[in-house]
Amino acid sequence: MAVLHVVLFAFKQETTDDQRRELHQKFTDLLSQIEGVESVDIGKNFLEQGSRYTDAAVVRMKDREALAAYGPHDRHQEVGRAIRPHMEDVLVVDIEV
Repeated sequence: MAVLHVVLFAFKQETTDDQRRELHQKFTDLLSQIEGVESVDIGKNFLEQGSRYTDAAVVRMKDREALAAYGPHDRHQEVGRAIRPHMEDVLVVDIEV
């Protein structure tokens, strides 16, 4: 059964659009860098009212085993280190579909 790894980001207010685009690209690049990742969609939340989360990513994984390998993967950890300084908060939800 496939897994959706949903990540909601609350970027700091001082994060520029150029920085945001660069971080989005790093996340998107994981598709070609980590086995078991089937798709990556990421974007800015255009519904600016009522949510502190400014951006969201949905990563589709082949299965739970792929998700288990994704977390500690070097490339994923690199992206996490790049994004972390720009974050106020993050919320992660994993569901099987």
